[in-house]
Amino acid sequence: MLIEIGFVKKLRNKGINCECFGKGWENGLVSYKKMQNIFNTSKVNLNINNSVNYDLRVNFNNPKNLIEVFKSLIIKNRKIHSQIKARNFEIPLHGGFQLTDYVPGIEDYFKIGEEILCYKDFEDALSLIKYLLINKKEREIIKNNSVMRSRKEHTYTCRMKKIIENIASYK
Repeated sequence: MLIEIGFVKKLRNKGINCECFGKGWENGLVSYKKMQNIFNTSKVNLNINNSVNYDLRVNFNNPKNLIEVFKSLIIKNRKIHSQIKARNFEIPLHGGFQLTDYVPGIEDYFKIGEEILCYKDFEDALSLIKYLLINKKEREIIKNNSVMRSRKEHTYTCRMKKIIENIASYK
């Protein structure tokens, strides 16, 4: 959580209006219905990875981040790497545009640049956000591609169908 807070604080300092929801954020938890509405009405849904960041520039910017790094080294099974999360699919399933940090394997689910945009660091995210806020047409094309792909391939029904087909094929 500390990494996300620092990320958002830096975006706000650069003039980007960020509203954050969920446990630990100023807007708190929201209902599933409200979450769907947020995804659908936001120009850019920023999906920030909450794993431990080993980038010293980030960690020395906020001493609390150093504590998280040390904890990750001491506590086993602590999340330290990026991973695909349900949020990567929920945002487009509910009609939202998603800008996410790059997660290895995301290209197995979405075409980067056509159905989803990924950033590699803060400066990249800032640049993409500014670009996307100005270029509505391109943002809408990417969003629509992502929504169509998600609703066609990434619903729970689609996943369960593939699982059952795979089980049935093992005879």
